[in-house]
Amino acid sequence: MVAVYCRQQRLPKITHLVEIYITYYEKDKRRDVDNVYSSSKYILDGMVNAGVLPRDSQKWVRDVKSSIEYDKANPRVRVLIEPAIDKKETG
Repeated sequence: MVAVYCRQQRLPKITHLVEIYITYYEKDKRRDVDNVYSSSKYILDGMVNAGVLPRDSQKWVRDVKSSIEYDKANPRVRVLIEPAIDKKETG
């Protein structure tokens, strides 16, 4: 599903190191936190499958940060991809 969605959105190919922020909007607190966060593997694998992300290795993804919010009416997942800031530049 992630690969299909990436293709539908015509997301550009990532060509540099990135940080990925995933927000899970759950309808309630029933699912265990580790079960919610485990889906990040499938999100990254889908991005690779769609050709958006060359690989999900540390060469391309510096970090994946996740959080959980609640929205009973509209559960969803939001993925934000940001260029990774070179730590050498910031001191």
